[in-house]
Amino acid sequence: MGGIVTSEKLQKLCEEKFGAYIDFPFGDLPICYKVKGKIFAEIYPAEDLKITVSLNADDNDFFRNSYPDAVARGYHCPASLQPYWSTVSVNKLSEHILFEIIDLSYKRAVSKLPVKVQKSI
Repeated sequence: MGGIVTSEKLQKLCEEKFGAYIDFPFGDLPICYKVKGKIFAEIYPAEDLKITVSLNADDNDFFRNSYPDAVARGYHCPASLQPYWSTVSVNKLSEHILFEIIDLSYKRAVSKLPVKVQKSI
């Protein structure tokens, strides 16, 4: 996948994850992607395209410190969840880093599932 990262490209990447599906638990927006009921991506399609992801606290610290203009604490999260959720300004990161962040979020969602379910994924 090369070129400008669009909402459609993000959605395609999320849809390609094994067992992933689209859901709208909060209304029309955000566009949420889940695996076995666990959200791993919330896409906010707009001129300033954003995606909210869930990472472990260490990964979030790394990305927030490495890319402070692009990665911020999840704006919609209560304080207890802010170490784990980040909102990413899509157009301020390279495609490679963005896709790495989405992969980590997907893996984190899968890790929260029962071991038997994880083995099936």
